[in-house]
Amino acid sequence: MMKTINLLSIIALILSALAFLSPHSASASDNRISLEQVKADVSFLASDKLKGRANFSEGLMLAANYIAERFAESGLDPLPKLKNYKQTFALYQFKTDSQNIRLNNEIISEENTIVFSHHESLKWTEKNQLPLTYIDEKNDFKKELRQINLRGKDALVVVSESHKEIFQRYRNHFLTQKKRQKNSGPSAVVILSPQKTVKQFDINIQSTITKHSLTNIVGILPGKSKAREIVLFSAHYDHLGKSQASKQNQKPTPDTLNASSPVVHDNIYNGADDDASGTTAVINLAQYYATLNNNERTLMFVAFAGEEIGGLGSRFFSEQIDSDNIVAMLNIEMIGKPSRFGQGKIWMTGYKRSNLAKILNKNLVNEKIHPDPYTEQNLFYRSDNATLARVGVAAHSFSSSQIDIDPHYHQVSDEVKTLDLESMTIVINTLAKAAVSLVNGTDLPDRIDNEKVKPRGKLF
Repeated sequence: MMKTINLLSIIALILSALAFLSPHSASASDNRISLEQVKADVSFLASDKLKGRANFSEGLMLAANYIAERFAESGLDPLPKLKNYKQTFALYQFKTDSQNIRLNNEIISEENTIVFSHHESLKWTEKNQLPLTYIDEKNDFKKELRQINLRGKDALVVVSESHKEIFQRYRNHFLTQKKRQKNSGPSAVVILSPQKTVKQFDINIQSTITKHSLTNIVGILPGKSKAREIVLFSAHYDHLGKSQASKQNQKPTPDTLNASSPVVHDNIYNGADDDASGTTAVINLAQYYATLNNNERTLMFVAFAGEEIGGLGSRFFSEQIDSDNIVAMLNIEMIGKPSRFGQGKIWMTGYKRSNLAKILNKNLVNEKIHPDPYTEQNLFYRSDNATLARVGVAAHSFSSSQIDIDPHYHQVSDEVKTLDLESMTIVINTLAKAAVSLVNGTDLPDRIDNEKVKPRGKLF
């Protein structure tokens, strides 16, 4: 026989059930980031429709619009003074119109010249008394060029032909570089030549400057009791566009990391792991925290443009915000495949530069964030976190990439079918759990000693 339940009891039960189902009262355990949504987001961002998300391309704008729409769905705010989530900034492309360079009356071809300059016109002779640097066969080309970049003064550099291969790689890379400045700053002309001494030189370079623009996507979840303090979650959403090589000349690669049968892909650099995976994490973390709606600190979610051409998006962003208010930056870079530590396991660059790893691991029970196992590759400086670290933010990149053995890195084969989406979803959920004491304001990471972070160069 059933007991009689009065009307007030029924109402109380209904209200209790509704409260449990309300997203604003959800707990971290019943608000997990779903595999289905992760798959949907990364599949769109890495689709052929976006044609590799090259900077300045229509495909990149399609990606930008998608990220902005997902931020809007989550109810994020745009940056103050902006009507939407798009933070647009100007860039300048320098195209050489004419070049006349002579060393000791010998004509130097464009193919043997790298020009670092922000000026429309460059005219030098030996009368300018420029510092002259020789990089001979005994010198380390990368190291010497890095020192010239850090000095940030006008320079003429003569490079031994023994460095021809790396010289050409650098030249090809910088031919496509865009700059944030024009008609200001130092210049350097780097010349590949067998000449051992230079008594006379005549350099005359004329360039056309074209203005372009790129867009970061920024969404904000305002904090409650500590709104001035910001936790930043970021990733870059740009990639490499299309390969100029024909399909017949494409390098065959395995279909998955462990596949034995190579396949030939199209010419689109889909960038599924690099970094549609990280961008997907940022989108889903934004949705996760917006649903919880219990963040004491302000949370900022940023998808940077321009990472692949010199971290230009993060550089602009850092100039528009008071970095003293950013307590931590979790930059998410290539999390689409299991790490060497196992499925769903994460490693962090610059592990000992702050106590951020200690804080994150304290919040984890069965998981652990590992130190960067590839320190020899200088990955701390190869993503957008380095820009914020240079101004003292506890800014680190989080990854699961086996970059030393992954055949798809910066290849046209970096497609969704090479990802382990289950592992990727575990990584995102782990980051959400790890950041809980940052979000609720109970832990404050140390600032990074920016005097121990390599400064950005003045030329490139």
